[in-house]
Amino acid sequence: TCDDILNLKAKTKLFFQILLVFITIILVDIKIENIGYFPILSSLKLGYLAIPLTIIGVCGFINAINMIDGSDGVAGSLMIVAMIGILLKSFPLEDYIFFYVLLSLISALIPFLFFNIFGTLNNKIFLGDGGSLFLGFIIGFILVYNSQNIDGFTATYALWCNATIIFDFFSVIILRKNQGRPIHIATNDHIHHLLGDLGLSKKIILIMIVSSGVAFLAIGYLLETNFKAFSFPVFIILFIIYFFSKLLLISNNKNLSKKL
Repeated sequence: TCDDILNLKAKTKLFFQILLVFITIILVDIKIENIGYFPILSSLKLGYLAIPLTIIGVCGFINAINMIDGSDGVAGSLMIVAMIGILLKSFPLEDYIFFYVLLSLISALIPFLFFNIFGTLNNKIFLGDGGSLFLGFIIGFILVYNSQNIDGFTATYALWCNATIIFDFFSVIILRKNQGRPIHIATNDHIHHLLGDLGLSKKIILIMIVSSGVAFLAIGYLLETNFKAFSFPVFIILFIIYFFSKLLLISNNKNLSKKL
């Protein structure tokens, strides 16, 4: 992983991400060809927009995982939650081609997380950009494939599998754009930073973030199974709540800093 060694610029990394995603689309023909589950959208074919939309979606997902990888165990644990969510809607299929891929990734992440969370100076390991970008690439394409080929696995359910990651990604972008800062410059505006500013330990922060991921997945699964028409609206409502909760945390942390 060249980025971990050479510390490539953000634009250089994005260029290679776009290139690799484009090549993958051409080679395996996995792309977003239709969107939504509403009657007006379910039969809408994207045509020539399929490839650029897939590139935007997968590259965005890759960078969302990379951006939330800022505290021990967070990105890896949320990826396990996402993969469990994928398997919940896919496992009954006997010919599901990604079953062993997902099982292998989960099996690899479990021991990694042990050393990442509990490791000491001599045996601690990190995901790094190489690990987070790789996971984002693989899971991103699996989500695209499932949303186009598996009954009951909608694009909205793919969002629910990664709700915490997506909520944090878009909230950070909005905050940085609103403050006139470049979105690719790392700052302490991710949820794990804000919770850390409250004085919470890394392990408590991990438990809170992963619990939110599990809760969002459970809500999404129930909505997709029983009240599909409400799934996306509820997703948007929860994102708004998440965003304003972050604003309250930021305001609270600023007030604490002034008192100190």
